[in-house]
Amino acid sequence: MNELIDRMTEAGHEWTEAREKLRRHGTYAYGLIVAAHAQGIPETRIAALMQCDRMTVRRALGKR
Repeated sequence: MNELIDRMTEAGHEWTEAREKLRRHGTYAYGLIVAAHAQGIPETRIAALMQCDRMTVRRALGKR
């Protein structure tokens, strides 16, 4: 039972770290999207370069 609790605790810490990393990288990626758009790169090209869909690009640009 203690081993299971230890593994669950470790997994919980790793999951928290992964969510924090995802937030940091998402903020960075959104910043890159905004900068690329300001340079005149089309949304479809940004999406292809960022390997995401166009709606993600539009969300980063504040469009819905």
